[in-house]
Amino acid sequence: KLKRDALFNSEILSKHSSHDVVNGVDAKILKGRIGISNEEKEVQDEDCNFTLVSSDLRDISGLDKAFKETSFDSSVPTIVVSELVLAYLNLDQNGRHTNDLLNFISSHLCASRHSIFLAYEPVIPGNDEDSKDTNIVQGYGMEYFSQFVSKLDRGNARDTISGNQSDVDAVESSSFAPIGTSSSRVKDRLRNSGFDGIVGCTPVAKAAGYITESIQPPELFDEHAALRLHLYCYSVICATGSYNGSTSQDVKNWITICPWLK
Repeated sequence: KLKRDALFNSEILSKHSSHDVVNGVDAKILKGRIGISNEEKEVQDEDCNFTLVSSDLRDISGLDKAFKETSFDSSVPTIVVSELVLAYLNLDQNGRHTNDLLNFISSHLCASRHSIFLAYEPVIPGNDEDSKDTNIVQGYGMEYFSQFVSKLDRGNARDTISGNQSDVDAVESSSFAPIGTSSSRVKDRLRNSGFDGIVGCTPVAKAAGYITESIQPPELFDEHAALRLHLYCYSVICATGSYNGSTSQDVKNWITICPWLK
């Protein structure tokens, strides 16, 4: 509702609402048009170029039915974006909801070889980060995530970490969980979820170097060093659709879009 109201009040989106029942529940599928000029007033269904769907990401069958009620065409090149969403789906403490959603994205949304899944999600720094300060980065990452989880779960039955429970176990048993304990494990998870094209998982600290000046602390223990450690706790994740029919030019095109895949 907040997103809908923001789009309407800013006059970015022209009103045109369609309420459909999905799985016995009002899905509140909102259709509209992002206006090119202020002269566009009346919006017909066939003119819509924007659809906002309300759905529970843990309910894949409901999500699938909701998409079928829209004009989404998986054969059209598609970009699926996730920004700090997957990490909050660990409500069953075993990652099933996240895996189910990744499988849905790979099979239903990124079915075309010209489609891509882009995500900005927390990843626990692993031994494969090729950093000269690997031990420092890993220690900072586990401390950062364990503190985040303790604040998130404050007031719950498990608001204290057991003395026999490691930081990794404590983080992975929370409703919030980084989607992998290293870049290589995230890539394996994407492969297991059906992404058979190009997959990549790059710490933001490294990816940022391809689009801005390299983040190098001028002095030890200053704020730049803290920022660099923090950025190692988050990764830019890329995964393309089916590799069938892909060419070397396709690979070059993806690397142009995501240069950190080199």
